Amino acid sequence: MAIYEALQLSLWYIELSLLNILKFDAKYSNRCSVELVSSYKLELPPWSK
Repeated sequence: MAIYEALQLSLWYIELSLLNILKFDAKYSNRCSVELVSSYKLELPPWSK
């Protein structure tokens, strides 16, 4: 289980890095969020707050 969680966290960091490099400031779907399954909650990237 820990390997799966580490992989998901790594993918999320890579995704955020790419979004930051591309200067993306709109809402995105957080792959590590629990709400992703229930309501597809969109949130702002950490650097645009």
